[in-house]
Amino acid sequence: MITVRKAYEELQRDGFIDTAVGRGSFVAERNREFYMEEQQRLAEEHLRQAAEIGRVHHIPLETLQDILKIFYTEEE
Repeated sequence: MITVRKAYEELQRDGFIDTAVGRGSFVAERNREFYMEEQQRLAEEHLRQAAEIGRVHHIPLETLQDILKIFYTEEE
């Protein structure tokens, strides 16, 4: 029990979680922003690779944009 409490205290101290008495602990807002920034960087890297493939193989930009729109709006 002490180890778990200490872990929660450290997570809160380091800004990873926010704790509200009677409500529990939640992922801190600034870490959601960090996570979203990381995901955007990952998407940018994949798009950079797609753009390079498109340039090398002379795929028109409009075609790549159309493909991205299809994937973006596609339901899983």
